Amino acid sequence: MPRPRQKTESAFSIKGLKREEGRHHTKWKLFDERDRYTDIKTRTSRSGKDINDTILSLIRKQLKFDTKEQLLYFIDCHWERDDYFDMLRTKKEI
Repeated sequence: MPRPRQKTESAFSIKGLKREEGRHHTKWKLFDERDRYTDIKTRTSRSGKDINDTILSLIRKQLKFDTKEQLLYFIDCHWERDDYFDMLRTKKEI
């Protein structure tokens, strides 16, 4: 199920990913509580279109979620930033 780009990017921003404008894409990089780069990143198109299932699957892998449902829960703002960081720590990603 596609997700609106603006809603997705808003969730990224709230959850600690920092925006960096590129030529064709917006890059999102995750920084920890001490503002250190974690090496977790993804990108979204600047086209303004909704993000389709194929791209959501790529984003899921890049942001280290186990399932697409977890990513959608994250985007729909049911996870707090701390919940996301706890999951990443449990998986030893940060």
